[in-house]
This record gives sequence, structure tokens and C-alpha cells, in this order.
Amino acid sequence: VGVGPNLLKIDVDGKEDAVLEGGIQTLQAPSLRSVIVEFAEEESRRRGTRQLEEAGLICVWKDHQPGGFNEVWARRQLG
Repeated sequence: VGVGPNLLKIDVDGKEDAVLEGGIQTLQAPSLRSVIVEFAEEESRRRGTRQLEEAGLICVWKDHQPGGFNEVWARRQLG
């Protein structure tokens, strides 16, 4: 009880930003250390990027290919 995930993998073939919006409390939880996400569309990636940054995550790896944007996000380290 009260323990959240430390890793999320999101691959839903569209509307990734809606998934992120629905999981905003999980994204903001200190227990979450990283998120692996594949964005299917540029607009969804833009909105999702904003949501991830607002949750205190930074993009540490990305591979943008035709048909998808694979990214790894991690919690900012303090100190």
C-alpha cells in the first residue's frame, strides 16, 4: 500500500499523451525513476513531452524513426 512503480513502459500506438495525462499522479510520484515511451505521432509527442517535463522528468535517450519516436525519460537528480 502506498508504493508506486519505479519504471513505466508506454507503447499504445497512439494517444500516448492521453495515457500520460491519466497517469499524472504516478508520473509525479518520487518512486518513479524512469519512463520508456514510444510516441506514434509528433503532436502526441509534443504534448507528452510537456507532461513528462512538468512531472520532473528529463529525456535521457531518444531514437526518432519514421513511424515512431522512442524515448527514455528519467527523474532529475537533486544535488
